[in-house]
Amino acid sequence: MIAFVLFSNPMDRFLHHMAFNDQFMMLYMLICIYLTLKNYPLTASLMATVALSIKAGVLFILPGFLGSIQYNFGTLTLIKSIVIIASF
Repeated sequence: MIAFVLFSNPMDRFLHHMAFNDQFMMLYMLICIYLTLKNYPLTASLMATVALSIKAGVLFILPGFLGSIQYNFGTLTLIKSIVIIASF
């Protein structure tokens, strides 16, 4: 992938450098979704917190994530997740 970026035109390389850590934020959100699917909601909340510390764009995904935690794991786990997210 990096080789194709290097061989591309200069505008593509400029746009690649202007991503401003979006790749890392989405990596942590994908880990967060994976951990939610594997029934680790509190660890997933910690990964959401790490993604939120990188970039604030996670706030758009957070209501859906918290809604899925409440639907799948209950209100008590939702409150624990909100405390984890708010404390870090």
